[in-house]
Amino acid sequence: MKDGAAFNPTYDFLTRAVAYLKSTVEADGEAALALPESDSPVLRPVGCGLMAAYVVDEPEGLVYVQHRHLAEGGMDAAQLHRSAIANLDQLCSQQMRVEQHGPIFGVFVDGNFEASMFLLQALWQRDLADLVDEGFMVAVPARDILAFCDMASEEGVATLKEMVERVQQNGDHLISGNTFRIRKPA
Repeated sequence: MKDGAAFNPTYDFLTRAVAYLKSTVEADGEAALALPESDSPVLRPVGCGLMAAYVVDEPEGLVYVQHRHLAEGGMDAAQLHRSAIANLDQLCSQQMRVEQHGPIFGVFVDGNFEASMFLLQALWQRDLADLVDEGFMVAVPARDILAFCDMASEEGVATLKEMVERVQQNGDHLISGNTFRIRKPA
């Protein structure tokens, strides 16, 4: 490392974190077990029953960033959020594809971060803005599903709501049974 700085594996771990959309309500309706602050995941409220968590894709699976990681890595929650959003944006720019299915569009990445792309303002302002006239109606029923339509499309909104209902009945890694409006940039 330059300037004689020591390698910090926890800092490296934190720089690989990706923002990960979650529900503020546990899937079983019960609160998570109380953990010591140091062992609890770093969470950031998004609103409307949603929050951002931060995960690192390791060989054993997705590992949540915990408060102790911040202390060990010398990073604060705001720095983590900025880095994790940038990593999500990079993943999106490298792997994202958009497919139209009737009156709605599906957004695909890798099976883990589709819903998380909801957090990317640039996605709605830069990448998808030309696909709608009025604005976006968005659904994120599970971690591997992000679908949207033009908010003025009655058929699209109805199709989104039907899809959300189906996913909520049988889906895995559920996030939200709601749909969300995102304004189109002026």
